[in-house]
Order: sequence, then C-alpha cells, then structure tokens
Amino acid sequence: MNDNAREWIARREQLEDAATEGPWHWEPPSGEDWPQHDESLVTKDGDAVLRGWGYDASGIDGEPADQAFIADARTALPAAVAALKAVLELHRLNREGDGYCQGYTSSGYGYLDRWCVECSDRSGREYGTPWPCQTVRAVEDVLRGEP
Repeated sequence: MNDNAREWIARREQLEDAATEGPWHWEPPSGEDWPQHDESLVTKDGDAVLRGWGYDASGIDGEPADQAFIADARTALPAAVAALKAVLELHRLNREGDGYCQGYTSSGYGYLDRWCVECSDRSGREYGTPWPCQTVRAVEDVLRGEP
C-alpha cells in the first residue's frame, strides 16, 4: 500500500476514533403532535449522537466530531467502495479453459477449475492460486465482521 492510501486510511481512522462509538440507529417517530426530540440518531444504549429540537425537530444538535465523521462519510464511503471494487476486479475468478491453470488444491498439486486471475502466475508457466485467493477472503472476512 502506498503512502497516500495509508494517509487516507489514517485520516478516516482519526475521524472514527473521535466520533461517538457505534453502532448508531435512528429512533422511530414518537407520534407526538408537537415533537421536541423526534427521530434522533442514537447509540445502542440510547445516547443521542444527533438530536433534533424545536417544532418538528427543525434544529439539530450534535458533537463536532460526530458531525465531521458523518460529513466525511459522504465522500469517503463511495471512495472506499470504489477501491474495494478495483481490488476485487483485479482479484477475480477465472474459469477459462476448464482446468487450464495448475496449482495446489486441497488434494495436492493438480489442475484448478477455479483460480484468481491476479494472484496466478500469468507469465506462461501456468501456475495458479485457487479461488478465492487470500485477498478476496480477507476483504470478505472484514465485510462479514470477522477478524
């Protein structure tokens, strides 16, 4: 990973660390005729992250760190999704040639029916990395919330 990517990630981590710990969710409408604090963004413990106030909750209160985190997410999340898509486009499944690529399988060395295009050696020696590769597994594990 280059320094620009590390700096980008470090900035997102700083914003996350400064913000109120999640997860967050929106409270349902109270159904009151004159709501004063309706549909607040709260933590799992019910502590307000963003709270509306005034007639129809027309004003918003929130900690500056939470506001910065939310505002940054508007551009950071699409950029992160684009980065993940670029990685997954490189590390994609290849089934061309039905067993064309050689590599190590669970039963030993042999032909692979499914391999990663990016991780496999495409220099003509035809050695491959079984699908899903470590990169794809790492991305999928994080997205599933696994370490």
